[in-house]
Amino acid sequence: GAVRAAPSTMRFAPMRLRLCDECHVLASAYGRYAPVGSVVCEVLSLPEMRKAASDSAGVGRGGGAPSVHAVLRVSAQHAVSASYQREVVESAFCLLSVHLSAWSHTAGFPELSHGLASEVRKFRKVAKAERFRTLATKLLRAIDTTSQGVQRRRAMEEELRPGDAAALATFVASAPRGGD
Repeated sequence: GAVRAAPSTMRFAPMRLRLCDECHVLASAYGRYAPVGSVVCEVLSLPEMRKAASDSAGVGRGGGAPSVHAVLRVSAQHAVSASYQREVVESAFCLLSVHLSAWSHTAGFPELSHGLASEVRKFRKVAKAERFRTLATKLLRAIDTTSQGVQRRRAMEEELRPGDAAALATFVASAPRGGD
């Protein structure tokens, strides 16, 4: 709710990303799912992301754009700079990675990640910078690898049914946890 209250523009991208991060941290602390991935994908699909950024836009005496992690809103001049756009994209992909890795051991990961992977593919298609396309490709490979692994594990579990909480708990407990 609070994330949607922030305007959906590049100027407020730091606020949206920070709120998503805090929601994810709170949800993880309580072992709950918070759908922050879709909001992060909204940041990646902002109209400004489809335009070529320019550091020659009058960013003033301060040099580059302020850190995404240090501010909630940036000036209009900084919002169009390449350094700011790069920082927003990198922060968004980092947040998506953390969000997806938190749920990568669950039986529903392939379904959970499908919509997010679709949005990342769209972003990869319209991204102007090769660096952004590379980041998107790496994330998509990780999502695909993890989804295939979960699907293989689900196929081996004969008694795994969506309504069976005990079988799902066993599935989650037996999952390999590489990064957390």
